[in-house]
Amino acid sequence: MPERRLQPVGARVLDNYSFLKHICKTRSAKKQTKLLKEATTDQLLSLVEVCSNILRGRFTLNNRQKAKLHPFASVLRKLARARSERTARRIVQTGGGPLLPALLAPILFHAAQHLIQKFDSSPSDGK
Repeated sequence: MPERRLQPVGARVLDNYSFLKHICKTRSAKKQTKLLKEATTDQLLSLVEVCSNILRGRFTLNNRQKAKLHPFASVLRKLARARSERTARRIVQTGGGPLLPALLAPILFHAAQHLIQKFDSSPSDGK
């Protein structure tokens, strides 16, 4: 059986996997806002990287996922262009809301696959 080629997931996204997953799972807008206010530079820039990868077509999204993101196209474009923590924080806090779960769900799936494959392929001691 041919080996499945995983889609590229950046190191920043993998490093902040738990933060991204926590934001994706949070239903409360208040809790999401609090998480985003307390987010570090690296965590915010991981959101920028996710947006950039989606807009460049590096991740395949099905029609349903695209439809969920369609209302937030302008916010996605702005966030993908952000180059600093300050800009990313402002964009996410003003237009984040329901965008984040729709944005992060497909990426987290690919990141989890990448982490599992990385864990399975690592050499283990026979002890």
